[in-house]
Amino acid sequence: MRDETDEPLTPDNHLHSLAGATRDGNPLSFNRAACEELQPWVCRLYATKVEAPADNLVSCGVFSDVPIIRFILRGDLHGETASGSYLHGRGSYFYGPNSKRMPATFRGGFSTVAIQFHPGAVGALGGPEIAPLVDEIRTLAEVYPAIREEWLDEFDLDGTPRDWIDLVEQCLLDLVREMQPEAPSETIRLFDLATLADPNLQVGDLADQLGVNPRTLTRQVLRDYGLPPKHVLRRARALDLAATLRGICEGAEGDEAVMRYYDQSHMIREFSEFFGMTPMVFTRSPQPVITLTLEARQARKAEALAVAHEGGAPSWRDPSSELPMAGPAET
Repeated sequence: MRDETDEPLTPDNHLHSLAGATRDGNPLSFNRAACEELQPWVCRLYATKVEAPADNLVSCGVFSDVPIIRFILRGDLHGETASGSYLHGRGSYFYGPNSKRMPATFRGGFSTVAIQFHPGAVGALGGPEIAPLVDEIRTLAEVYPAIREEWLDEFDLDGTPRDWIDLVEQCLLDLVREMQPEAPSETIRLFDLATLADPNLQVGDLADQLGVNPRTLTRQVLRDYGLPPKHVLRRARALDLAATLRGICEGAEGDEAVMRYYDQSHMIREFSEFFGMTPMVFTRSPQPVITLTLEARQARKAEALAVAHEGGAPSWRDPSSELPMAGPAET
């Protein structure tokens, strides 16, 4: 089940991704897990290279459950944050996690490289406190000098998304080896896995499973997510449903995402609270930026929960759209 009408996803036919596409024709990124040495801190790396007419304007949004560093190599993005509007071109930016979808538009094509961090990892890697940056975007120079803005100049615009991912991974490896940071807390790591596996769990039950006091869990989640545990779980449920609506799910996962709601009115009401639109509108309108983030989250979820993709690649990706840079085991 995708939405009330089960309409097919609407692609933006002006967009052409050089890193793959869904079976519905929506652009995807080249994304993969970080190398083993980085995995305690970095949950996903992805790069996007999308071509479009210079005057093509797309209304979309930004919605991530984890902090992201995004290098915009090419393109113009205009949007809203909790503190106001912004217009970003080529540059290096820190995106705080989102409590809900934040509106954004972009014109023409774009090329970006993104680093997604596990909850609790940013502070360990010399970054800012998360809570004040929920639903906010800042330049790296402003809030995260440990990640050098000069990395932006090292990306070859004529390179492939795979090249860009390899480069940023090596830069992160150099940083981690220099800093020797501690890993995020085990409690937060297990809480994160729980939000991916079953976001319908109650906070008190989760605290019991993790062997901590509910107030202790709440304090740690507020520190590392910037949001209360209940909001984190509800957000995870909405993001799972959004992935289903975009066709980015495997097997019975989509049905499970829908069944987590009491009824259709509950699903529509809560989804609208997080996305600012009904499931029907979300499905019928192109959502290229959010779709990229949703796929990276779904890939992270599948790996974290050891859900194997039959044939080595997720079923939502169109095999005919893949380029040689994206091998069968790396999506």
